[in-house]
Amino acid sequence: MPGRDGRMNDAEYSAVISQLDKNWTEVRACPIFGGNNWLVHPYVTVAANYTGSSGQYVGTSFPVVIVYCGDCGYSVQFLATLLGLYVVGGEVQSG
Repeated sequence: MPGRDGRMNDAEYSAVISQLDKNWTEVRACPIFGGNNWLVHPYVTVAANYTGSSGQYVGTSFPVVIVYCGDCGYSVQFLATLLGLYVVGGEVQSG
């Protein structure tokens, strides 16, 4: 289990790579750069709802894993829960 900072441990990171390899079956070319140099950010991050009127992030948040092009930085987010990770008490765990 990673520390409170959300960093995946080696086993979790490998499991995420395996899930992506298993399920990302379509062409993996970056839509901006055209290459296939995808990297997985080692931290689980949070996508939160933003309410423009109050200027705050409120409501539901989603733990995500960011995958980005190593050439141009284009990124996509995958729900951590669907990659086999989940959050309990603020700590990422694998299931």
